[in-house]
Amino acid sequence: MKCRIAGFTRLLYSELTSQSICCQQLCQHFYGVRDTFLELENYVVEGCVMQNDLTCDASGCMVRPLVLHGQPGSGKSAQMAQLALSASTLDGWTGVCVMRFVGATMASNTVDQLIQSICDQVSLMCRLPYTSTYKKRNALQDLFTSLPKSFRLLVLIDGIDQLNESHFDGHQTDVTWLPETFPTNVRLCVSTTTDSASFRALKDYLQIGSGFLCMPDEFMHATALLNSSMLTGHVTPTPLVHERLADVFVAHPSPLAVKLVATLVTYWGTDIRESDITGFTTDVKTLMNVLLTCLEEEIGGECVGRVCGFITCSRYGVSDAEVVDMLGFHVAAIAVDGAWFADPESKCVLPLFWPWVKERLSACLFETVTDGVPLSRWKHVLFGDVVTERYESLLDSTSRTMLEYFTPVVIDTPDERRRACALARRVADEWPFQLYRSGLCRPLLERCLFDATWLCDKLRMCGLYEVLLDVALAKRLDPSSAELDFLTDWLSGCSARLLQDPFNLCTYLHLATATSVSGEARRHHANVDRLLTAAGDRVLPLLAPTAEACDQPGESPTGLFRLKNDPCHMLSISTAAGHLTVWNVYSCTATRKLIGLDRPRDVNMYDGVKAIVLCDRHLEVVDLDRGVVMSRLKGVLSIKMPYFGIHDDEHVIALSRNRMCVNMMSNADGDVVTTFKVGEDRFLDSLLVSANGKVCVCGDAVQKPFPLLVWDMCNRKLLHDLRIPGHEFITRIAAISSEGHYVVCACKELDEPDPNFLVIYDLKSGYLFKKWKADYSATAVAISSLASVVISGHEDGSILVWDLVGGHLIHSLQGHSRGPDKIRLNEDGRRCVTYDSTGRDTLLWLWDVGSGQPVGCFSFDDGVTCCEISADGDCAVACLPGRAEILTLYPPGGAQQDDLDEKRSCVYGDAAKCGQTFDVSVSS
Repeated sequence: MKCRIAGFTRLLYSELTSQSICCQQLCQHFYGVRDTFLELENYVVEGCVMQNDLTCDASGCMVRPLVLHGQPGSGKSAQMAQLALSASTLDGWTGVCVMRFVGATMASNTVDQLIQSICDQVSLMCRLPYTSTYKKRNALQDLFTSLPKSFRLLVLIDGIDQLNESHFDGHQTDVTWLPETFPTNVRLCVSTTTDSASFRALKDYLQIGSGFLCMPDEFMHATALLNSSMLTGHVTPTPLVHERLADVFVAHPSPLAVKLVATLVTYWGTDIRESDITGFTTDVKTLMNVLLTCLEEEIGGECVGRVCGFITCSRYGVSDAEVVDMLGFHVAAIAVDGAWFADPESKCVLPLFWPWVKERLSACLFETVTDGVPLSRWKHVLFGDVVTERYESLLDSTSRTMLEYFTPVVIDTPDERRRACALARRVADEWPFQLYRSGLCRPLLERCLFDATWLCDKLRMCGLYEVLLDVALAKRLDPSSAELDFLTDWLSGCSARLLQDPFNLCTYLHLATATSVSGEARRHHANVDRLLTAAGDRVLPLLAPTAEACDQPGESPTGLFRLKNDPCHMLSISTAAGHLTVWNVYSCTATRKLIGLDRPRDVNMYDGVKAIVLCDRHLEVVDLDRGVVMSRLKGVLSIKMPYFGIHDDEHVIALSRNRMCVNMMSNADGDVVTTFKVGEDRFLDSLLVSANGKVCVCGDAVQKPFPLLVWDMCNRKLLHDLRIPGHEFITRIAAISSEGHYVVCACKELDEPDPNFLVIYDLKSGYLFKKWKADYSATAVAISSLASVVISGHEDGSILVWDLVGGHLIHSLQGHSRGPDKIRLNEDGRRCVTYDSTGRDTLLWLWDVGSGQPVGCFSFDDGVTCCEISADGDCAVACLPGRAEILTLYPPGGAQQDDLDEKRSCVYGDAAKCGQTFDVSVSS
């Protein structure tokens, strides 16, 4: 399944799709308890406000969660689903609703999974930084308090009593992960079964009676719900049958019981007799047994038991194709017991048989979707209990059948290969679970958890939490296993990385255990040794830091810039500290340091010594060698768009404060020499200046269709007004070639949700030169005329290399788990560095553009604040959060020692000033 929504991972997209389907299914034939539903609506609109001096916000008000509870089958899930659908139409509430039905999907089975998916979804909607919530009890509390006050959020969690064991507490009754209070722009409603362990824990934890809302014991809409459900089956019972059913409903059955009665009435159709109703009760288990008995009379107990056993023994449900295939294992036994199978050797009737059974069990079944595959599972745990009691003698053999079916096979033929690809995700889900059910600990360890291939595939397809659940199953079979302790500790320690980047497990495993796991430990634990050996063979080429690098804490640099004509030095800026620092990138030493600047934010270099620096909103010309401010240009730039560039040694190009024109200013006195303006009330939103300073490209945010304006800086005139009808340019994803011949920019259709695409214009002629469409939207772009390539990053994490002249795709580079937003090319375009400045992907990659091969990668726990590639492309320089020094990273094998020694001894400017610090606030 492809996810083309910005920032959404495949697993999160699949989770939201499945939860939406579940919500729609539960709202069918909804007959709510009006008083209860009004209370829920009132909570959403008004909230339960209390005064609390210890936890209140600035307004003195906080909101508590609401707990909806009731007996099994009382309609709690339907109430929650209907509230999710109607929340957007409530008077007095305009906000976002996040709905989770516990156990409905594989990503909603544990507390950790639940919290992570909620935080991921809300963080993407609010553009909050990504955070791993693994083992963080206060994750929801932190999320709620970090939301903007204008962002109103309703979180609904149905069935917290169905949560499996939590990874951070070891049992399912801990509810301290729920916030006790939260800001008034947030609502939180959870549901649970009355008298369950989680309900009692909630009573003790929240300690307030007004936060609990009970479903009434008497359901007053039984007849209406029955009629609505029977209409689906096109059945109209006789008045006498209606009268007898009314007698049954005097006891006010639960909605679940009513739907089972409707299923039975529909089953018999017009042939239903008064005597058939005599066994009806309001007990769900009794009604389920009546339904199973009816099915057994028609098709045989063996067949009904097998079908129900497959659903009960499965981990997340079974697909139609799986049921048909597995029934084929037992066709002979089924043929003896049922009239459906006249020929024991024939299986042609099976595909027709399962839909018939599925229709008659529709009131008991619930359908969810995993990676596009519909799965049938029991709608309520009560149904699984009934099947377990009724067909206990068949469950062992049924489980063995499922184990045999989901066990991976050696692929020899194309047909087997196609089947293996189709079943890959289902095998990853079910095989470890069936091994656990069969008590087979050894194959669970050797063929799953400590097999590098299996572990990588499982993590990629299912995510970290599913792997941890498999480890927990193995721990139940072997509680004292030291090997499982090692795996648990390592997965927990690398959880932040693996949640963001599940594709490079072996690299992370090698980095984390290369020095921490002794040879003796590996000799005593064969499975650990086998896993680490396999991981070592699969490790990606790694970038290594210099030996001179030190870990000095301090204000982290926020930008890195290459110096022109000086391949050995770079300039870093620290905005908050007001520092500029010139570094020798090979010795990692500071050769100049300028302090006292007013919030330096960006830099453009004239040469290796003179720079134009954006300080807050004004521009200053700085001599880095002498440590002085040479001049301060007049006026200020825009607050949000302080864009500028260099025309020549004497002039700067900058977007004006009001964004209505572009100014060319003198470096000496800051006077405006020329103004480029295209008309009144036209606001520019970008500024791209070619490296030679001859061409400038701007985007116009007002005109429709969105134009790109191209100016000739030397002749001071507008060259082109570029537009594509029905489209808009995304100018934050754009780049211009160094000589000003080409500009590449992302573009999207205004009325279509399709991914954006790249367009390239020839700026000499103004013609659309190339148009490239990828499967996923672009997140970053760079261009090199010297190498004749365009490089683009995309939301799925791929890096695409395009031929600038031929227009075809040269390479697709894979390594990122999410779309990188920064691409840095070296001077000749031969190599590039890609990374994600938001920290959602922690890998930094150095690529060989020509061959399309990775030169090396490096992983940072907290990402990087900035990064740059050296002029010759032989190393990358990065700055890390909380670290004042730069970090130089070399490819495997590093550089020649003689060459390094020469570069480390390279002197910047006046050798007498080496290592000095200059306070420019005094000189200016």
